[in-house]
Amino acid sequence: MTFVAGLLPVIGNLISNTVIVIVSLSHSANTAVASLAYLVAIHKLEYFLNARIIGSQIRSRAWSCWSPC
Repeated sequence: MTFVAGLLPVIGNLISNTVIVIVSLSHSANTAVASLAYLVAIHKLEYFLNARIIGSQIRSRAWSCWSPC
């Protein structure tokens, strides 16, 4: 279910994350909180990686401190 929902642009991410948290909640509340924190962290890391990759392709100056010009 999470794979199919993940194919939808925005709502799919919310659906799949909700399913993952509910399944982990059936184990324990700590596991649910940990999985939610992990999913949020991975999602935010994805933003930074996408910005880094696209920024390097278009030679954006915002990432100039990470790589030599």
